Amino acid sequence: MNSYPVVLEVREVRKRIGGREILKGVDLEIRRGEIFGLLGPNGAGKTSLIRVLLGLMRPDKGSVHYFGMSLADARENVLRRVGAIIEKPDAYPYLSGYENLLHFGRMHPQGVTKERILEVARIVGLSERIRDRVSRYSLGMKQRLALAIALLHDPEILILDEPLNGLDPEGMRDVRDLLRRYVRERGGTVLVSSHLLREMELIADRFAMIERGQVIAVEELRGTPPLEERTTYLLYLAPEERVRAELPAVLSALVSSPSDEQLRNGEYGQAQANGEDSVSSSPAGMLEFPSPESLRELVPGWNSEVEGGVWVQVKLPSFQVPELHRALVARSVNVYAAVPVRTSLEERYLNLVRSAREREKNWVAVPHGKKEG
Repeated sequence: MNSYPVVLEVREVRKRIGGREILKGVDLEIRRGEIFGLLGPNGAGKTSLIRVLLGLMRPDKGSVHYFGMSLADARENVLRRVGAIIEKPDAYPYLSGYENLLHFGRMHPQGVTKERILEVARIVGLSERIRDRVSRYSLGMKQRLALAIALLHDPEILILDEPLNGLDPEGMRDVRDLLRRYVRERGGTVLVSSHLLREMELIADRFAMIERGQVIAVEELRGTPPLEERTTYLLYLAPEERVRAELPAVLSALVSSPSDEQLRNGEYGQAQANGEDSVSSSPAGMLEFPSPESLRELVPGWNSEVEGGVWVQVKLPSFQVPELHRALVARSVNVYAAVPVRTSLEERYLNLVRSAREREKNWVAVPHGKKEG
């Protein structure tokens, strides 16, 4: 994903309204062909940022670039290539879906053909009801119509503000499928804001967490984590008495010695020269024996086919998993299962928000002009 070109770049965007700063130095890069989520609670600044991205609100500071072009300098040329739904999508209720699409199509400088209107209606699944009045549409159908309006001029980027609000599970699934199809078949890019964590987890490739007008993290939801990044694994090991006797020592040996890869790359020696440990000098926090209750959440439907074994939870970089396996077998501990445990988006979000608020509290607590420590 990192090799894909950046199609939307936001740099140090700030906006103040009524004496309150609602956007505080927002930086983002969105790449071609990805679904990028903007995640945060209501009032976090998501809609304000989207309004800036669409030229509906001028930032006090900072810049927005699409395809390398400044929004401020080339607004008309840029926005021709962007489709959007912002806040509550409105269509004319006394007109049919087709008449609404015809009306909005006439607003585009190049115009939109009747064939394109029918094609878009098919894409969003409204073909059978496109001649009905919008007043007879369900909320889900109105959302599909809004997406059809955004897609009319075949944009390269879709920017959608809370497109899943009020939809039932089937409607949410339909919108997810539509957006994935747009990315896959059109090669488009999607920026979608939401406060619905579960839906964001199902649809986004990457996401930014925004809290009180600041981006507090940008993280991947798809792909493989870096080899050196610690991952949580659930292991089913036997016999239990050998596990409890041997595993702490095995983990201590792993974290106090460099990997072959680190030695080849010279990373370990450099870290030691700088007075740093490659991972940690102790297995504290790396090893847990989860309760049956937590296991049911981590591994739904689990059972122990081998008697006398035990589930353990360890945290370590993925490159050390084979080393752990070899070391355990050498100590007569059998490994029957190794399951990577992915931290839920909800956990990651809450942890990041707590950390951001803690940093803000600590910053406020330190008098200006003084340094901590």
